[in-house]
Amino acid sequence: MKKIAFTITVILFAIQIFAQNITVDTILANNYFKKADVFKDSSQFDSAIVYFEKASILYENHEEWRKYLLSETKHGECYQKQRQLNQAINIIKPAIEKTTAQIGENDTIVSEAYYMVGLQYYYQSKLDSVIFYFLKVLEINKELLGEKHIAIASICNKIGVVYKDKSEYDKALEYYFKSLEIRKELFGEKHVFVADSYNNIGIIYSDKSEYDKALEYYFKTLKIRTELLGKKHFKMADTYISIGIVYLKKSEYNKALEYLFKGLEIYKEQLGHKHGLVAMTYNIIGSVYFEKLEYDNALQYFLKSLEIKKEILGEKHIHMARSYNNLGNVYVKKSEYDKALEYFFKSLEMYKELLGEKHVDVALFYNNIGIVYFEKSGYPRKVGLLIITKLHGTFKVPCNFATTSSPTLRG
Repeated sequence: MKKIAFTITVILFAIQIFAQNITVDTILANNYFKKADVFKDSSQFDSAIVYFEKASILYENHEEWRKYLLSETKHGECYQKQRQLNQAINIIKPAIEKTTAQIGENDTIVSEAYYMVGLQYYYQSKLDSVIFYFLKVLEINKELLGEKHIAIASICNKIGVVYKDKSEYDKALEYYFKSLEIRKELFGEKHVFVADSYNNIGIIYSDKSEYDKALEYYFKTLKIRTELLGKKHFKMADTYISIGIVYLKKSEYNKALEYLFKGLEIYKEQLGHKHGLVAMTYNIIGSVYFEKLEYDNALQYFLKSLEIKKEILGEKHIHMARSYNNLGNVYVKKSEYDKALEYFFKSLEMYKELLGEKHVDVALFYNNIGIVYFEKSGYPRKVGLLIITKLHGTFKVPCNFATTSSPTLRG
């Protein structure tokens, strides 16, 4: 009997020690996790990675799967912040597989991990993979939260964004409208999220060249934002600019200028005169004047845009190249061919440096420069072809300027 009692005592002691070890390890893992989170929030990502790794090992050893997956998801996010996207994926995906094998997929922690993987693919422009993972998020959240939850509206909106980037506009509209209906049901008509949904839908209709539909939704956006945000909020400027661009596309140039100047004033007031969005707006206004055949006004605003870009981006940037292209295009219309060539050559050299000699836009610039030469000299077409050949091999010259010579709307 004494021997049996001793054995039982030893077993109970071992169980107690094991339980204590679990408790100690869990406390330690939680401390590692908290410390890692602090490092992550202060952008000390290398230190955060060290402590997330320590926490994840302990959580996995003790089969605390939800905490393990959360830790690995945040671990991967640290690599994302350092732009090591494949490393982030390689951390999170195996953790998802281990966790779902134990607790299944229907868990918010799993949903969050799927979303983070999808985000890495989005940053890599692997849009089919993004859709795959975001749809998993949608499926899980519907199961856990129901059809009419803010998280459902949010992921539907994000899926719409991805389909927009894929130029699958009808699919984008499908998900944007799903998001809109949920937001209206949860928040009512007058809410910033509802305005954002209307704005997104307007963007798609603009991309589909359904300009009246685009304006319908942009004006809905404008009405809500005016009431909730006031007339001087920078989002009001965004809406004015979007409306102005649609009127430009509809060739209603005076209407376009009306809304573009409204947006410009807000940007200047809220962001200062030397901001990228101010430069962008000057560029669009220049494009409107170009289409109105008011070339001196177009030149004025393209130069304003160029000045700001040069200050904030430096000389060697693709947006600088596009500005030089726009200026060259105006000088062609003004029949000032030497000035046009000056800016086209500046743009050409920058495109070659930034995009490489074999890029299609580089070929188009050689094409356009050849056209300017024979427009400038009055040479017959055959001589123009000889000039182009000397510049850059054999090209067939179209009757007018290639796409690269058109003013760039947002560049």
